[in-house]
Amino acid sequence: LKDNDYKRFSRSGLSECMLGRAAIVVEGVTELHAMPVVARRMEESNPAFQPLDIAGVAFFDADGESNMPKFGKFFKTLGLRTFAFYDLDYKNKRKPEQAKALAENFEINVEHAYKGFEDLIAAEVPVGRLWTFLSGLKANDESGNVVIPDHKPTDEAIKALAKEALGSNKGAGWAARLFEECELHELPQTVTEFLLDVFALFPTPPAVDDEEDPPEALAAAA
Repeated sequence: LKDNDYKRFSRSGLSECMLGRAAIVVEGVTELHAMPVVARRMEESNPAFQPLDIAGVAFFDADGESNMPKFGKFFKTLGLRTFAFYDLDYKNKRKPEQAKALAENFEINVEHAYKGFEDLIAAEVPVGRLWTFLSGLKANDESGNVVIPDHKPTDEAIKALAKEALGSNKGAGWAARLFEECELHELPQTVTEFLLDVFALFPTPPAVDDEEDPPEALAAAA
């Protein structure tokens, strides 16, 4: 990495990743805040999953897809396992060399099917949950410039409002807050499937038997 890259990112998760075993590289702050919530919810629901923080897996915001390959290469060079999760190239702007660099530097390389993370949430979180969340923002006078009606509109209108709200408040952690309110089955499937692949690479270590060897085993060893 260039000196400026290191200085810029060293206080936003770079050092934590360098000290771990693996890095999940995402392209924006919304994913950085929200995806760990999904991981924790999955961990809490299934004791077979080793918590990612205990496994040494850290999330890292590369601040844009264009930065992801160089960080993937950096972490990979350090001996870390690398995983990428990023938006659909719906404008076909990704150059072949960029696609190649993503494929080469990430062991799990997921380009999801939506043009933005907010679109993914609006499409995969149930409409009822989205409306409950939006209604809570309105009731708490937190909606700001997002005009949320008093009465429930159409499903498509709710999805559009959710995308607007989440997109206009990326730094507020609203996506993470929404995921906290979701039931487990309401969490977006694209994210849970990606994390399932990550969990599979870091199984819970077998339990250590702390009991002392029985006397007959000690005698046989002697």
